[in-house]
Amino acid sequence: MTSLPRPTTETDPAPPWRFIPLAQFEKERPQEPTQEAVRYGLRALWNRLPGRSATAEQEIPEEARSLTSAPMTVMDMAAPSPGWGRMGGPGLDEALGGWLEGERAGSLAIVSGPTVGITEMVQAWAGDQGLQILTPPAPDGLLAGRDWLDGVLDAAQAGQRLILPGLERCFLRHPEGLDLVRCLLDEIWQGKISCLLTCDSWAWAYLDRVVQIESILPAPLTLAPFDATALDRWFRQLAQRYEPRSLTFRQASDGHPVLTAQKATLSDPGVQSDQTFLTQLAARSRGNPGVARAIWRESLQVNSTEEVEIKAQEEAAGDRGYTMWVTPWPKLALPEVSASTGRAEAFVLHALLLHNGLPTSLLFDLLPIGRAEVVQILHRLRTARLVADEGNRWQVTPLGYPAVRSYLAREGFLTDGL
Repeated sequence: MTSLPRPTTETDPAPPWRFIPLAQFEKERPQEPTQEAVRYGLRALWNRLPGRSATAEQEIPEEARSLTSAPMTVMDMAAPSPGWGRMGGPGLDEALGGWLEGERAGSLAIVSGPTVGITEMVQAWAGDQGLQILTPPAPDGLLAGRDWLDGVLDAAQAGQRLILPGLERCFLRHPEGLDLVRCLLDEIWQGKISCLLTCDSWAWAYLDRVVQIESILPAPLTLAPFDATALDRWFRQLAQRYEPRSLTFRQASDGHPVLTAQKATLSDPGVQSDQTFLTQLAARSRGNPGVARAIWRESLQVNSTEEVEIKAQEEAAGDRGYTMWVTPWPKLALPEVSASTGRAEAFVLHALLLHNGLPTSLLFDLLPIGRAEVVQILHRLRTARLVADEGNRWQVTPLGYPAVRSYLAREGFLTDGL
């Protein structure tokens, strides 16, 4: 390996940020290989068996410990923050052109999977179009009457097309927490408001269950799922914020390149990439690019030479630049829901997903659980890397999301459609 690469402005063609009908998502979602699905299911069942100790649950396989996690500076170089607002513009132009130009626009909704910055994309797009962007009400305003909604109606009377980012911020799962969103949807149904809304997929599923939102906003859109090819292109695009000839991503087990179009960095330019890892990643993340990026970062390793298979070292010997090693998929140690997880933890996780994150104070108000127990649960889930406190708002982590979603589905909780 040589010195770290320097930043560059060279870019790779962006992946296809396409927007499709929500009803079409399941047809396009990458499917997990049968063998991997069985392995994952058995592992989840094993982790739920009684008698499994907390220590045993958190043990990392010996094979996975043979590599060292890449330092944060290196991960930020290889898989930096996406900058969601800079993405998706052409896809939104194509999907929303008719709504923007039509005389009677009506209202539309874009449903976003957790951790995907659709709201940021739409806000950036709306700013470019000169559209008015509404601010969702503060949490304490959700139970305080119609003041916020009256402001929205005043803006709508001017005939403007409005942008409402984050519909999940307009309700609480509380006896009185749905009044505002019911009134908002009633005004939309009557045609008094012409707006484009974004809504988290879990909130959308809940609102469709309790207020039949799809009867008012039919045919919502969503981001098309990312398959292995789209992830390949996107990861290369992220890494190419630095000198593209300086980074090569190889499997630690055999040295095969994981990403394509890296011939400038390879000792043998004719070698083909192995997309097995990306295929499994696309399936496990359900095509969610935010979740996939989090797992991709987790897989990136650095090492001393004795920690990589000899064959892999030989493959990388001629690399011109910095070699990043990718942990083989079966050896990847991702967060899991432990056997000790009970209904109280499930209620906390479900509430966080339904509201796209909540502050501790609102968790106290919304859950039938004592405050001390809520705090203890949050700390346990944080230790397991399933939740994190992001700016005084607890969120399910992108890395832990696949395990949390699978767990809630097995326990019979309402889940999203993405």
